[in-house]
Amino acid sequence: MQTLLKLSVPWRVYCTELVRSEVEQVTLTLRAEFDVERSHHQKMLKEHARLQQRLENLQNSVNLQLPISAASHHTHSLSNVSNLSSESESTSDKTEQVSHVLLLLGR
Repeated sequence: MQTLLKLSVPWRVYCTELVRSEVEQVTLTLRAEFDVERSHHQKMLKEHARLQQRLENLQNSVNLQLPISAASHHTHSLSNVSNLSSESESTSDKTEQVSHVLLLLGR
């Protein structure tokens, strides 16, 4: 029986060391996989930020071009139409005044 105990102690140590070695190997593998995944995630975050900035720049570019294209198509809002009407009335009033002055001067 003592012989069995003597053999079993080294066997336990061997098994413990074998398991410990396996655990260390798995740990190293998992850390390496984690590092790869983290690196990939960081690249994706940078790409996402770059695309967000590009979207914002494109939206700003479109917003800057809209007033120019709207003016070139002669679109008028209600406030623009009322301003144009009052300018037109003002111009016709001035034309009548000039005509009246010319009549008075005899031209």
